[in-house]
Amino acid sequence: MSKNNKKLEKVLQEIGLGENEAQVYFASLSLGPATVLAVSRASGVKRTTVYSVIESLKMKGLMAEELKVFKTIYVASAPEKLRETKD
Repeated sequence: MSKNNKKLEKVLQEIGLGENEAQVYFASLSLGPATVLAVSRASGVKRTTVYSVIESLKMKGLMAEELKVFKTIYVASAPEKLRETKD
């Protein structure tokens, strides 16, 4: 992971996301619509942990899920939503 990516994850943590939440959210933003496996690989967070992190992010309005054929795809909400979670 590049220095810039680490800095962005740090900023996400500073505005209230946990470490895993920041990693999963940032990876999801980078990937676009993706499976849990893809998010896990991109974020470096274990797949089994990603499920609970996504649920937490969904409760904060930062993630959504879509059913595509037989797979559930997860999509990060726009970063503007972060402002709402901080208020």
